[in-house]
Amino acid sequence: MKLLNALLVQSGDCVAFVGGGGKTAAIFRLASELQSSGQRVIITTTTRMALDEMRRIPAALAVGSPAVFPADLDAELDRARVLFLYSHAQAQKVVGLSPAEIHSLAQHFKVPPTIL
Repeated sequence: MKLLNALLVQSGDCVAFVGGGGKTAAIFRLASELQSSGQRVIITTTTRMALDEMRRIPAALAVGSPAVFPADLDAELDRARVLFLYSHAQAQKVVGLSPAEIHSLAQHFKVPPTIL
C-alpha cells in the first residue's frame, strides 16, 4: 500500500511527522509518491535535519534570505516538483522553519503544495 493512500494525503495538506525514528525515510517516501502522482511538494523541518539528508532532495532553498520571494519559490517548485525549504545551515545541520513561517509561505502559492 502506498503511504499517501494510507495517510489519505490530499494536495495542499500539511503533514507532520513526529516520533523516535523513521521520520526522514517516511517523509522522503511520501514525497516521492506525491511527486509521482503529479503533486508539488515542499519538505521542511521545524527543528533540524542533517545536511546529508537534505542533499537527497534535488532542489533546496534557504528562505531566510531577503532575496527569496514567494513568486521565486512558486517558480522553483513548478520546475523541481519537490523542494526543501530551510532557514539556514549550522554545524552540519539545516535549521528548519517555524510553523508560522510555513503557514505564511503556504499562502503565497498559486497552487497549494503538499507540505511535509
